[in-house]
Amino acid sequence: ERILDLVLPAVLLVWALALQQGLLTTFGAWSSLAVLVIVFAALAVPTLAPLASIALRLRRWFARSDAPVEVPAVATALAVRITGLSIARWATVMLQYWGASAGLGVVLPALVLLAAAPLGQLAALVGITPGALGLQEGGWAGALTLMDVGPADIAVFVIAARAAMIVNFAVIAAASWHWRR
Repeated sequence: ERILDLVLPAVLLVWALALQQGLLTTFGAWSSLAVLVIVFAALAVPTLAPLASIALRLRRWFARSDAPVEVPAVATALAVRITGLSIARWATVMLQYWGASAGLGVVLPALVLLAAAPLGQLAALVGITPGALGLQEGGWAGALTLMDVGPADIAVFVIAARAAMIVNFAVIAAASWHWRR
């Protein structure tokens, strides 16, 4: 699943750059985004197992381990579920960020948010700080600046997005507290 969390924003980054450069009309942006997500899903299902194998081998190499790599079988049905959940999670995170900033008075146009998201999400994956603190915000700030969003709106957006993440994890932690054993 984490593999798709890396590949999806990387693919969407190309779309976002085309939008930011003015190569897409509004209709072209929406239709190309839909086609891109559909093609991503269609290609993610058959390539998930080989990508998992590559990721596990890279993990072993980075760990400097000689342990054999056990690649779990990824049946087609499982790959379909993982791909669907990955896309659904991406969509709900975008709604969460939009809602959090809208709740504080910054209503970003959907295309602006979606075009800024790949850089913000990829910056979060770097994760060299706890919770990618500062890195994700920097990615979002840079991308939103490229999309001509004002500095005050960017500040409110990144604060709202971080607050939404904290609340989200707090609610999930509280709800799962009884399973801690």
